[in-house]
Amino acid sequence: MSDAVEDTHRFKGRSAEPALTAEVAIPPPRRPESPLAYLVNIHPPGPTLGLRYEVGSGPTVIGRGGDCDVPVPDSSVSRRHARIEFHADGRFRITDLGSTNGTYVNHSRTREADLRDGDYVAVGGSLYRFLAGGNVEAGYHEEIHRLAVTDPLTGLANRRALLEGLERELFRTHRQRRPLSLVVFDVDGFRTLRSRLGHFGGDHTLRALASALRPLVRKDELLARSGGDEFAVCLPEATAAHAAVFADRVTRGVAALRLEFEGERYHTTVSAGVATVASGDEVAPSGVVERAESRLREGKK
Repeated sequence: MSDAVEDTHRFKGRSAEPALTAEVAIPPPRRPESPLAYLVNIHPPGPTLGLRYEVGSGPTVIGRGGDCDVPVPDSSVSRRHARIEFHADGRFRITDLGSTNGTYVNHSRTREADLRDGDYVAVGGSLYRFLAGGNVEAGYHEEIHRLAVTDPLTGLANRRALLEGLERELFRTHRQRRPLSLVVFDVDGFRTLRSRLGHFGGDHTLRALASALRPLVRKDELLARSGGDEFAVCLPEATAAHAAVFADRVTRGVAALRLEFEGERYHTTVSAGVATVASGDEVAPSGVVERAESRLREGKK
């Protein structure tokens, strides 16, 4: 007897609808596999900033090729540049696929390395943050918030955070009738330096300068990368004379630094501009930055 006849006898005397339901089982919708990790684009600024790429249990390929899981439209990136794989023991491992310009993890070139939550991955001119752990969604949103106020290359406050910090300090300046100074630095001949050392050499220099500046700044002061090769330090309650002394200490300290990138030793210098706001001055945060940058240009001349 055919299956159809068996079903007819089994449900004889019942409505046709239950028989149809018994014959055709409708499976519940399948939920997509949750990502085990994310790669979040944090550099360069532009339309790709903040884009996230899922990393699952299968291989994730990064490269310039259109079939890559993480496409990077950059001529300095190989077509198949690197691969991230998930291992049964819970480790993620990144492998360079013989790329021309290398794969960097936490700013160090590597052929193969384990990835941990929060690690930085660089290919060509693009920098990614690797997020893994119990709640990658929460980690992603935290990273987006961090991106809003942090420079991804140096880890310092960015220009937005600088302007917000200046706004708070200007309010205190007017209320407490105390001065406020802003010191702006930039690297002398940075374009020439980057042309000689390459893109990664320029980034290495900026990170080295950020590391050198951090110990010179107190907790109540704000150090930021305000753009390109420019850094800024907000000095609450500092007069113009105090700010000038601070600027001189920084320029001398940077000039004494001995830097090295891929076996080449070199040094660099910075120039500084100072702007001071008295308690009665009515000026916007952007106006304070413009004053300091104007003094910086005058000093370079």
